[in-house]
Amino acid sequence: MLKTIEKYLSYVENVINGTLILGGVIVLFWNIIMRAFHAASSWAEEAIRYSIIWVTFLGSSQCAKLGNHVGIDLVVQMMPEKVQRYFNAMSQFIAAAFVAVCVYAGWQAMDLVITTSQKSIAMQMPMWIVYICVPLGCALMAIRFVVTGIGFLLNKNNGSLLADEEGNIDLNKL
Repeated sequence: MLKTIEKYLSYVENVINGTLILGGVIVLFWNIIMRAFHAASSWAEEAIRYSIIWVTFLGSSQCAKLGNHVGIDLVVQMMPEKVQRYFNAMSQFIAAAFVAVCVYAGWQAMDLVITTSQKSIAMQMPMWIVYICVPLGCALMAIRFVVTGIGFLLNKNNGSLLADEEGNIDLNKL
C-alpha cells in the first residue's frame, strides 16, 4: 500500500515538474522570438520565475527521496557500519525537523499573502499560488526524510542512498 502511494506521489511530482519545466522553456523561447519583433510579453518572465520556484520546492522532495541533498558524511563513513546506520537515520530525522519548521514558516507567509490579497504584478495571479509551494514542497521533503530515516533504522538502507543492496554505487545517482 505505501509503495503504491509513494509510486503515485513520485509520478505526480515528476509530471508537475516536467510540465513546469517544459512550459517555462516554451514561454521563454516564445518571448525571445517576440522580442525580435519588439512585442515581448510582460508576464513571461514572471511566469518563468514562478515555475522555477515551484520546480525547486517539488524537486527538493525527489532529492530527499534519492539522497541527493548536500551532506558532509566524512566522519560517519569512518565509523563502523552499524553505527553509520544510526547516524544516517539521525541526520534524516534532523532534516525532517528542519523542513517541518519550514512548513510552518511557509504556511505563515502564505497566510499573510492571502490575508493581504496580494497579486503578482504582470499576471495579476493571486500570490498564494506561488507561496503554497513552500509548505507543500517542505512537507513532502519531511515525509521523504522520515521514510528514509526509518529505512536506515530498519536496515533497509545500507548506509548510502547511492548504493544498491549489494553495495554497488550507481553513478547515475551522483
